[in-house]
Amino acid sequence: MDIIKEKAIGLVGILAIILISILFSNNKKLINYKLIVLGLTLQIITGFFILRVPLGKYIFGILAKGVTTILELSRVGGKFVFGPLADQTLLSNTFGASNGFIFIIQIVPTIVFICATVSALYYFNILQYIVKTFAWIFNKLLGVSGAEALANSVVAIVGQVESAIIIQPYLSKMTKSEILTIMTGGMACISGSLMAIYASFGVKTEYLLAASFMAIPGSFVLSKIFYPEDSIPLTKNLVNIDFKASEKNLVESILDGAYSGIKISIGVIAMLIAFISLIAMVDKILFILNPALSLKLIFGYLFTPIVYLLGIPSSDVHIAAQLLGTKISLNEFVAYLDFSKIISENTLSPKTIAIITFTLCGFANFGSIAIQVGGLSQMSPERKSDFAELGFKAMLCGALTSCISGCIVGMIL
Repeated sequence: MDIIKEKAIGLVGILAIILISILFSNNKKLINYKLIVLGLTLQIITGFFILRVPLGKYIFGILAKGVTTILELSRVGGKFVFGPLADQTLLSNTFGASNGFIFIIQIVPTIVFICATVSALYYFNILQYIVKTFAWIFNKLLGVSGAEALANSVVAIVGQVESAIIIQPYLSKMTKSEILTIMTGGMACISGSLMAIYASFGVKTEYLLAASFMAIPGSFVLSKIFYPEDSIPLTKNLVNIDFKASEKNLVESILDGAYSGIKISIGVIAMLIAFISLIAMVDKILFILNPALSLKLIFGYLFTPIVYLLGIPSSDVHIAAQLLGTKISLNEFVAYLDFSKIISENTLSPKTIAIITFTLCGFANFGSIAIQVGGLSQMSPERKSDFAELGFKAMLCGALTSCISGCIVGMIL
């Protein structure tokens, strides 16, 4: 009976999120319910195929092993550059198990290697064909425009702002509904390089892959509820990729990718130093006011109602709520760091671990609003006010998309 109740709670959670989204819709009369039903169905089928169907498990098991292999290959370059500092076994034996991981030494080689690899795949036009296939599917099944289908299909590979480069020529002419959709897609997914990093934290790779794939149709669902299409998009029946590598040869392409990886690494490191220190400062102030208070405790209470609707066992609800609060107020990187420590303690049930992994998987946080608005404004300055206007809605849509994926997982597992 408890199992049936938990699965029923997940269904109630999905319906509650859809209902909340409809309440906040800017034009309820224009909501395309056919798109909503098809998108949700596609999101559920994707999750079921990956998590329960043997063929899906096999395919994504291979993909997960591929991510693990990429991690191992990146460590080869890391060990060459950093020497014994990149040898986790040596560090653990020398300084103890808790000191076997130097964050900056592990993260930089992985991000640089992933970015260089992605750049090379773009140079050979391999990723373009993969993305075009997914974009064609979403364009035909859901009826979304070619531009938003393209952007949301590639976001899981390159990141929330970089994905918009492919549709940059159309940005200035896109409808507000399309803009919200591509911004939501960016908020609901994580990039390939960060996926590899989170896998190195001990988070299940197949869950991260599944979460990103499920977020693609999910992002169309909620964005089209919050801001239904009220005009005819320029690329309504067009799926075309004009994106070609600007580099003249493979070596230049790899170098550009590696340089991009270094920039991303520096940004991640700076962000972590700033945010973790700011958390400590806020916690210090709260401690002065009341020794029992902390930021995690406050967020834990705020997000408990939402987390309960995900179908998480009641014994784990408060921990999950704290992690979700950390993700939205700070970012998913810090949340996954905290999550990895909790996983190592073996205190959470497998179902809770799965649901939390899916719920945290996405860039939906306040910092990402600034990242998206700033990045997109550089590509299309004349739409800056529209990007800024839709930033908060995009974050909300992205966070709720991840929550729907969490609800689905709770029902499936």
